[in-house]
Order: sequence, then C-alpha cells, then structure tokens
Amino acid sequence: MQRLNDLLHHVFMNYQIPSIMTKTFTQSVRKHHFVAVGLVLAFLVVVLSSNSNGRATQGNAGNTGAPGENTCAQCHGGGSFGTVTATIQIFQEGVSPGNPVAAYTPGETYDMIVTINNSGGNPNGYGFQMTALAADGNQPLSGYSNLASNVKQKTVAVGPQSGRTYVEQDGVTTNNEFTFSWTAPAAGTGTVNFFASGNAVNLNNASSFDNVGATSLSLPEASTVNVANIEAEVLVKSFPNPCVDRLTIEAASAISHVVVIGMDGRIVAEQFPQTERTQLDASAWASGTYMATITSADGTVIRRIQRQ
Repeated sequence: MQRLNDLLHHVFMNYQIPSIMTKTFTQSVRKHHFVAVGLVLAFLVVVLSSNSNGRATQGNAGNTGAPGENTCAQCHGGGSFGTVTATIQIFQEGVSPGNPVAAYTPGETYDMIVTINNSGGNPNGYGFQMTALAADGNQPLSGYSNLASNVKQKTVAVGPQSGRTYVEQDGVTTNNEFTFSWTAPAAGTGTVNFFASGNAVNLNNASSFDNVGATSLSLPEASTVNVANIEAEVLVKSFPNPCVDRLTIEAASAISHVVVIGMDGRIVAEQFPQTERTQLDASAWASGTYMATITSADGTVIRRIQRQ
C-alpha cells in the first residue's frame, strides 16, 4: 500500500495534476486498493503516452539535460535500439548542409538541425526536446522560427523551468531530423549553451522499451571589430599553426580564458590560465579546423587553428 501511495505521489508531483484530482484519487486508493491498482496503471498509460506531444507542451517541463533538468532517460529506457545519439548542428542560413558555424553573430539567423540516430533495431518513431541558455547565469533564450512540420515550440510559464523556451517534436515522427531557424541574441550575451535529449521509441503508449540519447553544444559570440580587438589581434600569438601535439598561446597581458571549439560545436579544450603564456594539449584532437577564443585584458580574439 505504501509503495502505491509513493507511486501516486510521484505521478501527481511530476505531471502537475491538480490538487483536487490528487485528493480524490488518493481517497479511492485507500477505500478500494485493488481497483485502484488498475486505475493507476490505466492512468499512467494516459499520462506517459501524452508526452508523445512534447514534454513542455504536455507537462510544462524540460528534459533536455540543461541545468536543473533530467533527460528523457528519467522515464524512457529498456529498448532494443542500440546506442542513441543526439546531435545539434548550426549552419549559416540557406547553406545547410555545410560546415557548422563555430561562433554566432548577434542578431543573425541560422539554420539548425537536431538529429536522433540509433545503432540498432527499427524504432517506430523519434522525439526530441531542446532549449538554449546563456552561459552567463543560465538565462533562457528563444528566437526559434521556420519550424518544420514535425517541430513545435513552447515557453514554459510555470514550475522550475518557467521562462525557458523549448523546441520539441510535434507528435512522434518517423523522421529523425528536426529542422528550424534560430536568431542569435543581442550583442554582449556571450556564449550560448544548447541542450538536447532525444528518444527512439516503439510506440507502445508507454515509456518502456525505448532508448535515449542526450547532447549539448556551446556556441561563442563572435568578436565585434573595434579598436580594442584590433589591438588584441596584434598582441596575441598562437603557434604552431598547424599544430600537432601542443598549441602555445602568448599575449601581452594575462590571458584570463581560452576555449577551443571544433567545427561540430564541441569544446575540446578550455583553460583559465591567468598568465601571459599557456600551452594546450592538442594530442587528442582529431585532424581538422578549430576556433580558439582567447580573452585577455586587451580584448577577445578568435583564431582559426588547424590540427594536422
């Protein structure tokens, strides 16, 4: 009996069921234990399957893995679809597919693709949810438009994720790609962090026998061209370029922050040296192009780095 009460408490608390409904249902459990078990199971099917229309839409909640959130794995699991991976890609508007951008220009609109892939089995559908937060203070960001037919957005107005805007599936779809546009925030916002979680599902009207993947992507703000940044360009050195095992960065003043991001948007190195010279270990980087954002007292510069 206690375990059933605990289960009810979890459902009502996590799915925001009105308090009067909670009271009535709990009283039924106490009076008619065995009947209530069946009602609970039926109720769970309805509640859990309703999230096929999107966790934010149906439950005013996020499951992207962003700060303060779980991922879809909180409920879904046990499937036979192998490893599920979620990827976030951001392209210049109108040129996707192509090379993903390594930094955003404030106010510019970009094409975005969230893809959910699985390594085995044959899922009957896919779902996802994504949100964007400013790295400085985890402030919610929006700016989504041109949503594909399998995508919708919802700004949550209640609960712990209040104020966050989510893009998510518009019902379970057999298409594992979710496309939309995103307009970058105003100058001075700084790095934007994107968080996404996705499902490969079997459509059994429950959260069982599905598989989940999650990811995140950090996109820095591109430097604006001003006198300070021009001076910083002259005063900052990065060598050798191309690099192999190590990348050395020197500046005329103490370097406060260095972050290196691959063309897929993933951070491969980050330091807060507080010295005028620092070295980054590049031995584990894959061959290709990277963007190094270097901040010192003289300003912030972005350098394109090649790894042989």
